[in-house]
Amino acid sequence: MTLLKKCCCLSLRTASLIVAYLTFVIEILLWAWLFYPDCEICGQFLILWIFAAIWNCISAALLITAVYRENPKLIPLHLVMHLSGLILDMIGHLRMAAMDKKNYKTVAHAFIYLAFMATDIVIALSYYHSEI
Repeated sequence: MTLLKKCCCLSLRTASLIVAYLTFVIEILLWAWLFYPDCEICGQFLILWIFAAIWNCISAALLITAVYRENPKLIPLHLVMHLSGLILDMIGHLRMAAMDKKNYKTVAHAFIYLAFMATDIVIALSYYHSEI
């Protein structure tokens, strides 16, 4: 049973591709946002977020491959990788909160990214159910 039949007047296939390409754009914008004009975050957090960004890009590449090759068996792997990427991101945010360092850029990033991840998961899961 699919969660969605269409997404904003688009087919689930098109919506999945848009979400996958947006993942690449968001990860690139995140890097620019965190590093410009100067980096206020120490090296441990940056390494964690860079690893999470690379992990999420691999996950997006899996979704693109699954959609273009019409191979829905790769979508569960994308979902697991995307959720583990979210866990990596949130570990960084929790460590940042534990330092009692108020950085509103990272708080905004956390909320926006959670909303985006939820959208990605709903669309990819709906596409998976429609294809199986």
